[in-house]
Amino acid sequence: MISVDADKGKFLVVCPYQLSHLIRDVPGRRWSGKDRRWIVPGSRKAGEMLAQVKDAEITPAAFELMAATSKPVAKPDVPFPASYRFKTEPMPHQRQ
Repeated sequence: MISVDADKGKFLVVCPYQLSHLIRDVPGRRWSGKDRRWIVPGSRKAGEMLAQVKDAEITPAAFELMAATSKPVAKPDVPFPASYRFKTEPMPHQRQ
């Protein structure tokens, strides 16, 4: 049984050796030998992949982290300063 928990913005995955192939493709995972579990950064892609693992026991903290990372971060629409001096003239698509 795979167990997914969250702490300090990271997913903590406890997985038996026989099922480690299920989390092999999760991006950014690394093994913590001291804790005997996988530590996965709290990214949107990692959350999506961990949610798709069948028969995984996902804690409420992990669900909260998945929900928080699934929302795209809105960037403020700040116009580029017109007074900026380029070394070379940019192409039209670069100006956009």
